[in-house]
Amino acid sequence: MAKQDMYTTATDNVITMLETAGKDWSKSWTIKGNCNVVTGKPYQGVNAFMIAYTPFSSPFWGTYKQWASKECQVQKGEKGTDIIFFNYIQKKNKDGSIFVNDSGNPESFPLLRGYKIFNFDQVEGKWTPPEEKILDENIRFDHVDDYVANTEAEIQHGQDQAYYSPLSDYIGMPDLEQFKDSESYYSVLLHELIHWTKTEKRCNRLNERFEKRMGKEHSYAFEELVAELGSIFLGIELKVQATPQPNNAKYLNSWLEKLKQDKRFIFSASSYAQKAVTFCNKLQETKMEEKVA
Repeated sequence: MAKQDMYTTATDNVITMLETAGKDWSKSWTIKGNCNVVTGKPYQGVNAFMIAYTPFSSPFWGTYKQWASKECQVQKGEKGTDIIFFNYIQKKNKDGSIFVNDSGNPESFPLLRGYKIFNFDQVEGKWTPPEEKILDENIRFDHVDDYVANTEAEIQHGQDQAYYSPLSDYIGMPDLEQFKDSESYYSVLLHELIHWTKTEKRCNRLNERFEKRMGKEHSYAFEELVAELGSIFLGIELKVQATPQPNNAKYLNSWLEKLKQDKRFIFSASSYAQKAVTFCNKLQETKMEEKVA
């Protein structure tokens, strides 16, 4: 698949998602925890949206060869779903050493490739999917509480609304019992946690370059989109269904307008969101290392 086709496919899928799921923000924004049948890892970033609105019921996906390794055969006539592999590759010299520019910094270049994957519903064979443990929506999700605590983000409960205060560097949250269910509470908490990562000492989305790139009139809406995507990505990893905040409905038109104008926009939003999630994940590793030490 050509690069421009990837942008178009991904953007069209996200526009469809926003236009359908975004019309009624009182409903849950459901994205299944789709994962690879071989690695078991969830699909992240824009790929989560590339496959979110497919009609298949199974969360398990794989390439033709991956299903063959599971003794499964893609059924005749089935069409694959496009996904994108995106990564930065470190630039090297001819002798294999790392290339360093005139500023003394290593350089990297983007690698973008397209693949087709098939859902378990599209194959026949012996492989049986493992049973999925479903969380009780009426209890605290201790693993999510631990995850947030490991970031050391300050959470102040008992507030009338959910927000992140850059000035005081804390997250304000209503109490758990004020939400209709636990998943709504944790979805909002993860959204605000992504906002928490925007400061200069974390992921640095508060800068002139960021605003210039997105356009001043879109920068606030773009940050909200980054937080929504990030909360969905974290929700997939932590097995918590992501639910958009009703207050963000007013930004929907701005997102759609920008998405339609620039096919690379969703890749930018997804990239920033994934960087925020990666930052939070690294903080988990740091905490684990501290406990071992």
